[in-house]
Amino acid sequence: MPGPVSYLLRPLFSVLLLTLLWSIPAAAEFSFVRINGVAPGPTLFITAGIDGDEPGGIHAAATLITRYQIRSGQLWVAPDLNPEAILLRERGEMNLKFAGVDRDDPLFAPVNRLKTIVRNHQFDLLVNLHDGSGFYHPTRLSRERGPYRWGQSVVIDQEALPGVRFGALHDLAAAIIDRTRSAVLVANEHFQIKNMHTATLNPEAPTRKSLSWFALRHDKPALTIEASKTHPVHIRTYYHLVALEALMDTVGIKFTRDFELTPQAVAQVIREDAQMTLAQGRIHLDLNKMHHTLYNFPLPANPQNGISAINPLISLQPEDGGYRIHYGNNRLALLRPRQVKIDSYFEPIPMIIDGKSQLVAPGTILPVASHVQIEPSPRYRFALAGHNGSWEPRATSIEGRQVSIDRDGRLLRLEIYRDEVFNGMILLDFRQDDDGEEDG
Repeated sequence: MPGPVSYLLRPLFSVLLLTLLWSIPAAAEFSFVRINGVAPGPTLFITAGIDGDEPGGIHAAATLITRYQIRSGQLWVAPDLNPEAILLRERGEMNLKFAGVDRDDPLFAPVNRLKTIVRNHQFDLLVNLHDGSGFYHPTRLSRERGPYRWGQSVVIDQEALPGVRFGALHDLAAAIIDRTRSAVLVANEHFQIKNMHTATLNPEAPTRKSLSWFALRHDKPALTIEASKTHPVHIRTYYHLVALEALMDTVGIKFTRDFELTPQAVAQVIREDAQMTLAQGRIHLDLNKMHHTLYNFPLPANPQNGISAINPLISLQPEDGGYRIHYGNNRLALLRPRQVKIDSYFEPIPMIIDGKSQLVAPGTILPVASHVQIEPSPRYRFALAGHNGSWEPRATSIEGRQVSIDRDGRLLRLEIYRDEVFNGMILLDFRQDDDGEEDG
């Protein structure tokens, strides 16, 4: 066994280590989460991702799950109604299936699951989140601003649904718009009401086949919030959250969140929530600025069974003999696996980090400012991926294959083996503070 290992690299960015709560399915069904307040109050059912190419809505809905605490009332959140379309970055046809769907249609099961929720469960208001083209305006002002655009609008199908709570849809939309005016980033980008008058349209009109119209026909108030596709994803997400908070204030749902509602903070939330674990928690990945392909990556058989994440938009999908990490519409690293067995034994590893002794658990992203030392151990073998035992910091590739996690070469893979059985991975994090945009 070689002597103590030490190396020097750049200062790091101190990473927020999030508690991983979300068990990830293989993207076969949409997620459905109930967030219950301590005190009673109205129930909002918030959906997104029914069109798979609208990431602003799905990130806003997911942020409600990961960052909001409800004090009174309830939120029901389905952030990824059409997972397959989201993975493919395609619009899909799910929102055209609520007037009828064939039993052999691939969307039959999710559409009918959603119909069952709408028909058979008690909630006060359905809110659809969409990203729409341009900027809606009742009269044509330009190619991007006019009655045939959807962005920055609150869409209703009719003025009111009489006899039900929150059935005054026009008044509710007007209240949202009034409460969001001070948060609009550009003066002429405030929300406007777009009334489709759906009952008057031809039976084959798309809105007659939509989820919102289906809800209204079953005496459930429904409206849609559209953020403009003109904006980058974090700005769309910001506008969705602004409108949702205005709606919650209007109907009397009390909430808190763990970030300031600004475009910059929303972008940071999207980055911070890009975390996942694999191999029953023995590997913890930060998904920001990942290499497009990670070779020789240790994974157990059937790795989808042992992953978790805080964010329901994160999944691991088979692709081309490996596994692709997805974060909503973002296609992140392709893992080229080396199959391993997971050691049942688990204990922290003694390490010296920047001169200070610590016990570090496998599955940790470890902040390092300058150097790391590991004492020889007869029980463990340590492998710093790509360094062939020399552990010099100058190279992060071997035979042309990238082995650091991130594209900057500052998030390094330290693999741990006990009796040649994979015990876990510690990521050595030498990154500086990085305020760049999330992967797209």
